[in-house]
Amino acid sequence: MHPSAKAKSRLRNITSSLPRNINDTWSDRDAFDTGRKLARQDDWDLLSALMMDADEGRNATREGTPLCEALAKGARADAIMVAQSAARRGECDDAAACLQQLEDVYSEDNLDPACGFVLAMAHLDTARAFATPTDDAVSPESKKHFKRAEEIFQCFGNQKDSSLLIALLRCALIDARPNHCKDLAPAYDALIAADPQNPRHLRHYGRSLVTRGIAPEDIAADMADLYDLQAYIWIYVGALAQDAMIVSSLNVQKFVIGVRKVLSGRTSQVTANRLAAACAKAARTMPENSRAQTVLSECAEWVSDNHIRQVQPDIWHGIIGTEQPKHPNTAVPTPPAQKGVLARLAQAWLSNR
Repeated sequence: MHPSAKAKSRLRNITSSLPRNINDTWSDRDAFDTGRKLARQDDWDLLSALMMDADEGRNATREGTPLCEALAKGARADAIMVAQSAARRGECDDAAACLQQLEDVYSEDNLDPACGFVLAMAHLDTARAFATPTDDAVSPESKKHFKRAEEIFQCFGNQKDSSLLIALLRCALIDARPNHCKDLAPAYDALIAADPQNPRHLRHYGRSLVTRGIAPEDIAADMADLYDLQAYIWIYVGALAQDAMIVSSLNVQKFVIGVRKVLSGRTSQVTANRLAAACAKAARTMPENSRAQTVLSECAEWVSDNHIRQVQPDIWHGIIGTEQPKHPNTAVPTPPAQKGVLARLAQAWLSNR
């Protein structure tokens, strides 16, 4: 389905007035609020036009989230909040009823891909609320919602190869079943090929590999050969955020060269903070006083001193978290003597252990 001429006209008006940040890109919050507002106003025609425009342009928020995905998250937020609450109470019928309005919108809009994505992700969110500890799609109620999301995905047929939304949905369906490895590589290969400029997909691929107990080394190397050395580091950044012990397979020299290459261009503070945090986490998981630990610590300090102008604690917490080194011979690196950003962050982290 293509947006109507009226929707396109309104799309031009709304995109000229919506909030923007200093880099002329939307933040996750901007997109979420816009998606939620349009859904509350029952303005699905405009929301669909906005999402499909973002899909075609491969637009992303300042934080790196595909804009179409961030809009969809806001659009389903109200329904999901109520559905998840019902799921926690074990009220299956009430949870399903919360999604009925989205089902009606999807049906009335002739199976519009944007509305379908909102609905399918709503079913996946609800499936997780009913999930068992080991698999999101095992409990009967969770399985029902997961199946509905799969049905929506199958409706899109020949659009699967061209739409970022459909590629995102395919990966979301696979990620919802962490015990299943089938189709993981083809799904992420297709997603990365559909939007190769966004490193978020590579990070999520790395996370998904580690979740399934798959070492990312070979796949990261293949991605580097296919795309660029930067692909190698982004897969490992995602993997590190999930499990620090994957550093045992990390090619430290390749990783550090990749970090410097990423930061040689115009990069955001989100990227700089994320890379510094990944280097710091990798360093503190290496054997104490090893050459690898020194190289990674120096790289983290270089990133923080030369590229970080604004510390973003949420990113650091998301990557480093509060976990302790798992290897008996590893230790948290001593904060550097100089008063750089990393030194202050490391000192604060150590003082709160």
